[in-house]
Amino acid sequence: MNKLLKGILLAASITILIIAGTLLLTREKQPQYSYIPGKFTAQDLGFFDKKTGNMISLGMKQHEVEQVLGTGEEKKESIEYAGKLEVYYVDDKAAGIRLWTDEPQSRYVTTRNIGKGYSFDEVKSVYGDPSTQAEDHVGYIFEDHGEETYFLHPDIKTMTDESKQRAYFMEFKSIDSKSDIVIMKLDAF
Repeated sequence: MNKLLKGILLAASITILIIAGTLLLTREKQPQYSYIPGKFTAQDLGFFDKKTGNMISLGMKQHEVEQVLGTGEEKKESIEYAGKLEVYYVDDKAAGIRLWTDEPQSRYVTTRNIGKGYSFDEVKSVYGDPSTQAEDHVGYIFEDHGEETYFLHPDIKTMTDESKQRAYFMEFKSIDSKSDIVIMKLDAF
């Protein structure tokens, strides 16, 4: 084989390796969470960033969130970060997180991999039967009893004030082409 052909093959091999390496580095990450529909855990209290592989969860301090997301833009009651992720803070801790977008793709998903473009059937297949449901939303109320699995509560009207202090709300809303996913501590707002 002549030197020119060897050089071309070497250059092509290096180019292929560079492209393959770049694709591996830029490939979206996926949440790795084993779940059971109808059962909730602390891992359900946040969003997964497909770009970095990091989680943003309720209870994180603002400086911890900003280590992951960078500095956000202050709104009236929240701080909006890149990718349409809004965090509501109470006493310097994330008490509510809202993902709202009409973009074709979002870099954030729930830990069960639900993001932009979901259907309510998809939501129910991974989260189970909802606590609330209407034409434009599906909602879940679940309670922390200090165990690994949180108790799914069927109705907010039957909850005591004490149980509301241990409860979380997750809502999936879809209106026109906009998706809205909210995870919040029930008594924070």
